[in-house]
Amino acid sequence: MLLRNRALSNGIDDESFVQAVSQVGGQLCNLFLPMEAFPIPAKAGAMWIEAFKFLLPSEIAAADGVERSAGVLSIPEAISWGEAPPPNSLAAWLGNTMQQNAAAELYQLEAAVKGCKDSRLLEDWRKLTASDHFRYMSTLPIADSPYDSPYDAYINFMNVLDNLRGRL
Repeated sequence: MLLRNRALSNGIDDESFVQAVSQVGGQLCNLFLPMEAFPIPAKAGAMWIEAFKFLLPSEIAAADGVERSAGVLSIPEAISWGEAPPPNSLAAWLGNTMQQNAAAELYQLEAAVKGCKDSRLLEDWRKLTASDHFRYMSTLPIADSPYDSPYDAYINFMNVLDNLRGRL
């Protein structure tokens, strides 16, 4: 399991970020964020690219000399990167009844979709498991939803899910 470095994955700004990553000291440091989140100017970006090596998880696993385990980690309940109260909770994805109902309805179809051996149905079902669908249904404030309301997101999701159910 690769764990996200929370301090470095949040609040990135050019000079302080380069300095903070430099202090990691050659150890593996996992950042989980979209590339557009890097507001690094071209000059700082060139320095940053030269100073650090980017690897895919598969490359890390295959690398020689990489310690395979830093120890045992106990996580007794689900956690997330979410900042919404309470921090690290699943509230942004499963915090209200619309989200919980949509998730339950989606996962009730899992066995049937996987059992029917229709690759298009399976692909569509997997697309519906994307976390953004559930985040758009959140009643917590989110800035980037394409919907006018969480209810609109829920209705759209359930209509698509109903279509999938009918095709199944």
